Amino acid sequence: MKKIRTAFSPFNPRAAHMIDALKFLHEKKMTRPDGFVTSRAVAEGIGMSGPAFEPLAKLMISNRWVKSQKGPGGGYIMNVDIEKLTVFDVISVTYNTPIKDNAFVRFSKDISVSQF
Repeated sequence: MKKIRTAFSPFNPRAAHMIDALKFLHEKKMTRPDGFVTSRAVAEGIGMSGPAFEPLAKLMISNRWVKSQKGPGGGYIMNVDIEKLTVFDVISVTYNTPIKDNAFVRFSKDISVSQF
């Protein structure tokens, strides 16, 4: 998977960052099931700035993959089972144009975010 991910990242870095964020939030939920993770912690955890992370967070929230809570103790927490999210799901929300069918698209429908 590492070779595939490395080849994929330059074509859609936004999707690659979102996958990183989803995996980061999933990992945090496993260690702190009731705790929200701040946007700053997520951004730093995936190597992004806070302002660059916010549009990704909005997409994840609008797709109900992540829940957010404002105020002290707030932040983000996973709202879905990461095993059920596919790479194709992530690609499809990060592209602004229809995705053309190709081998990678077909392959991405069978790969969960946790495997990527």
